[in-house]
Amino acid sequence: MDRGRAVRDLPRPCPWHRTARGDQRRDLFHRLRRRHRPDAPGGHRLRPAGALARGPHRGAGRRRRHRPRGPRVPDRHALSRGWRDQRIAAAALAAVLLPAPALAHSTIEGIDAVYGGFLHPYFVPQHLLALIALALLVGVMKWRAAAIALPAYLLALVLGLGLGAAGLPPPEPLIALLALAMLCGAGAAAGLPSLPALAAIAGVLIGLTVGLDSVPESGVRFDVLAATAVGAAIPPVWLGCLLIRFRRPWLRLATRILGAWVVAASAMVLALTLTA
Repeated sequence: MDRGRAVRDLPRPCPWHRTARGDQRRDLFHRLRRRHRPDAPGGHRLRPAGALARGPHRGAGRRRRHRPRGPRVPDRHALSRGWRDQRIAAAALAAVLLPAPALAHSTIEGIDAVYGGFLHPYFVPQHLLALIALALLVGVMKWRAAAIALPAYLLALVLGLGLGAAGLPPPEPLIALLALAMLCGAGAAAGLPSLPALAAIAGVLIGLTVGLDSVPESGVRFDVLAATAVGAAIPPVWLGCLLIRFRRPWLRLATRILGAWVVAASAMVLALTLTA
């Protein structure tokens, strides 16, 4: 019996497909080697040598992205410097806006009374803080809310100027304006877009107080009162409408940051006013 022939004639397993040609083998090995995914952005090395060991603090840089596809790694020292800069800016703003009772009703030397009335709200720190805070509060709202708050402010401003020209003294206007500035700044920093009643009430109170405090004496000419009304109406109306019209993410963030700064500066000035 020929055992070798019997073993030789046994059926052998055959491949299902033919042997791949040279170009097909190259494609196959290329896919196996690359694992069916695209190449790394920087080749086989994910980050340059010494990327995390550079710098004085041995950490990732503030502006360089060492992670090719992930978010930037925040720098602890950069964050601390940012908070320190914000505190310094708020303190500087409060130092500039220190209460100056002697300048509250003084005229600007060398210019006409009409121009002095127009610039009066910008030379009284409490007035300027309140007007900026109201503009920021209007800026974070919608057109429908602004259409309620701004006319209420303008009517109250005209009424306050009329009462001031008639000789009605305002009760502690500077402290009231600082408190209203803190309220409006907090609303702007919180980003309250759907509270028209709050903006209308704040606008009425700010308009009355600014109008009463902007008249130095009774018997002021009508043109001086009109110039004062125009000067006090520009920041809330013009700046507020611009902030509503140009809605950008960075602009909304800047508005909220400015609102927080106004709150901090108003609180510092109010504390200095009460302790003076």
